[in-house]
Amino acid sequence: MRFSVREAGLEEWREFTEKSEKATFFHTPEWFQVWGRYMGIKSFPALFEFDDGKKILLPLGIRRKKTYKLFISSPGGTYGGWISTDELSSEHVFSIFEWLKRHYFILRLNPYDELQHRIPAEHDITQVIPLDERFEDIERKWRQSIMRKVRKAEREGVRVKKMEEEKGWREYYGVYLSSLERWGKHATSRYSWKLFEILKDTPGVELWCAEYDGKIVAGAVVVYDRHRAIYWHGASLSEYLHLRPVNLLMFSLIMDARKRGKLYFDFNPSGGHEGVLRFKRSFYPHELPSGIIRREPWWRRFLKG
Repeated sequence: MRFSVREAGLEEWREFTEKSEKATFFHTPEWFQVWGRYMGIKSFPALFEFDDGKKILLPLGIRRKKTYKLFISSPGGTYGGWISTDELSSEHVFSIFEWLKRHYFILRLNPYDELQHRIPAEHDITQVIPLDERFEDIERKWRQSIMRKVRKAEREGVRVKKMEEEKGWREYYGVYLSSLERWGKHATSRYSWKLFEILKDTPGVELWCAEYDGKIVAGAVVVYDRHRAIYWHGASLSEYLHLRPVNLLMFSLIMDARKRGKLYFDFNPSGGHEGVLRFKRSFYPHELPSGIIRREPWWRRFLKG
C-alpha cells in the first residue's frame, strides 16, 4: 500500500483530535506543548496519506539524545498511537510500523482503539470506569468497600475541591515532594515545579485536592478530553492516609466526571506499582490493554539490563 508522510499543520492536528472518537487528551497539541516547554521535546504530528484516500495522524514527540533521535508517542509515558476518522485495515497499521521501524521510538498503545489491542507489545494495562448506564453495576459493588471509607473521610472533616490559584498548586507540589521522599528509589518519575507551573495554565488540565483542617493532604492532576477524565498524577501525605482522603478524592472525581457527561473515568497505568494497582482495583474498574513498543539502540537495552 502506497502512502506519503508529512508534518500536519496545527489546525489539521486539532481537527483529528476533535473528530476522532479514540483520541485522548494525550494526543492533543496542548499535551505536546506542555512537554515542549518543560523538556524541549519537539512536536512532529506525522500525517500518513494513503493512496486509497485514508488519512492517519500519529502525534510524535522528538527527543534528541547525544547520539540518536528518539520518537515518543506520547510524552510523559502516556497514551500514543495513531488516530483517524477512517475505518482502518491491518495493512494500514503494517505501513505505519514499517515507517516507524526506520527510527528509534517508544510507543504506548491507545487503550481505546481495539485495533491497537491486537499488536504484540510489552504488557501493561489501564483501569477505567465506564460512566454510562453500566456505571450502576459498578456503583452497587461500592456499597461496602468504597462507601465506608468515603463516609469516614467525610465524618473526619476531609473536603475535596478544585484548586484555581497558584497557591494551591504550590502546596500540592510540596505534598508531591513529600511523597517522593516516601517512595524513594521506587518513584518512576521526578518532576520539577516548572512542569506543574506549565500544567496550571494548560486548558483541559485541573488540580483537585482533599483538604483537612485547611491543609492539602492529597491531590490529583486530572486531564479532560471529550469523552474521558484521566487521572494523570497524584500525591498524598502519609500521616493523613488513615483519614481516607484519597478514597474520597477518587470518589469525588469519578462522580464529577459523570456529572460532566464523560463516558469514562480513567485511572491511567500504575507504573508497575502493585499497591497502586490494588488501590485502583478496589473501585472495580474495567482493565484495558495499553502495551508499550520500543525500538532503541542495542546498547541502551544492554545498559538497562
